[in-house]
Amino acid sequence: RALVSQRYQDPYTKETKSYAQFVAESFSCVVLPITKEGCVLAVRQYRHGDNAITIALPAGKHKYPEQMPEAAAREEVAEETGGYEPEKVIPLTEGAINLEPAYSRLFFYPFLFTGCRQTNLEAKPDEGEYIELVPILMSEWLEMGLNGQMLDPLAMITTMLSLKHLGYKLHT
Repeated sequence: RALVSQRYQDPYTKETKSYAQFVAESFSCVVLPITKEGCVLAVRQYRHGDNAITIALPAGKHKYPEQMPEAAAREEVAEETGGYEPEKVIPLTEGAINLEPAYSRLFFYPFLFTGCRQTNLEAKPDEGEYIELVPILMSEWLEMGLNGQMLDPLAMITTMLSLKHLGYKLHT
């Protein structure tokens, strides 16, 4: 990840201006993993950007250049949850989402994993990562989002995109 200073031509005024943009040569994956019992496999961990221990969804960037988003997502969930694997994988978008298009090029792929079950794999967090698995009933997870207790925008976006796949419908 880097901060890049660039010049661009304003499409309206045609003036040349400067701006700074965050860029990353990698992508991240964010996963809403749900067990057969209806629990979200959330994780509690220290987040440098928040300078706090927060509850979020398993997430992380790909480990090598040719790794595909689904493989990276599976690896992150297994690493951060202590070996859980999905019965079904649902990509929630056709492509990556830019986290903040106004000033960055930081992309992530959101996934829904359903029917998650624990395997004999062990948790292998990255060096310096201390993660605690926090199973939360889906109804409680949604309440956390509605009550402002879910503060991670990636978790909010991924949860919202998952709702139609989980049978939730908007009231009209």
